[in-house]
Amino acid sequence: ENDGIVISSELNNHCPADGPGLPVTQKLMGADKRLITIGAGASTEEFPIAEVRFKSVRLDDVGSNLALSLYGSQRRQTFRSTYTKFPFKNAPRFDFAPRVTVEHRVERTYNTTDFEFAVPFEYRGDGASHAWYASLGPAANRIFSVDDTSKKTLTFFSLIGRTTFTSHDFELYQSDPRSGWMADFSSEIISSGFELAPLATVLQLNGTFLFGINAVDPPQWILGFRYGLSTVSTEDRATSPGLLPAKYYLTLGGDQNLRGFGRNELNQGTIGGLTSFYLGTELRYAKTLPLGIEPFAFLDWGALGATPFQLDPGFFYSPGIGVRCNTPIGTVRGTVAHGFLTQETPTTAPLSHVQLFFSFGKEF
Repeated sequence: ENDGIVISSELNNHCPADGPGLPVTQKLMGADKRLITIGAGASTEEFPIAEVRFKSVRLDDVGSNLALSLYGSQRRQTFRSTYTKFPFKNAPRFDFAPRVTVEHRVERTYNTTDFEFAVPFEYRGDGASHAWYASLGPAANRIFSVDDTSKKTLTFFSLIGRTTFTSHDFELYQSDPRSGWMADFSSEIISSGFELAPLATVLQLNGTFLFGINAVDPPQWILGFRYGLSTVSTEDRATSPGLLPAKYYLTLGGDQNLRGFGRNELNQGTIGGLTSFYLGTELRYAKTLPLGIEPFAFLDWGALGATPFQLDPGFFYSPGIGVRCNTPIGTVRGTVAHGFLTQETPTTAPLSHVQLFFSFGKEF
């Protein structure tokens, strides 16, 4: 179908039977304008996991597209619809992407249903070694939130910004992480209703960095780091919660940060803190043992703070070991770790324990 957009092209040369010159012909290739992706996974934190995605591309002569996704587990159910419009023919890196999101989450400290309508303006760039993405736009949320201390129905308006840098080798090896880096910074200014003064400002920085220690390809020893720093600037406090829903408070624990603790187990005995930090490191022995088995060892650190821009004294850490196996249908990972606290108190003493984790489809 000729709709003015080339999916890919191929140049072929032909040796002439006689005479000078080398004829070259160009072949243009298209593809189906609709794509359906179905995936499944599992973990001890979210068992089972299923996701369905639908994308319809090349809706007009500038390449606009519509994407729908449905994610489900016993912890989270999310539906998202995004229409991406490229308003400028001569500036294809800019787009306008209104989206509607409906999400229900059941976590250790809260149960929430969130209806969001966001209108971000986006920019994508690409260089020799890395790519970048930036977005900024308003959003409106209707939130139904239930936690241990309150039940709230709130309407928020916010301004959301995000910037992400990703190296090309990190993108290339997403299904088999071995090298590269990613850094993501996001911010959100939240106002309750039509109030001009912000209720809260959320700042988050997350990243991952991997490299091979020995000079072989593929690398045999892979060292990885991941980090996260978050803070919520607000007058609300977890000990005397106001309008801010529990989902904005910060917790630690689980496969995404401190693997020696359960999912969101570190919450200061309340609905969470207002500042958090974690740093994890992992050393993996790869591409050597039979059956795709790759053992690894890791050590995670983290800390929480009850106030914005400040961590409380003491920190949490969790050493552990695990094994990874790359199968034809996805990656299987299992870990066992022990969570420790540097300052034991009557409230936090029971948190020091052994934690097991298993996943199918997730990576470091």
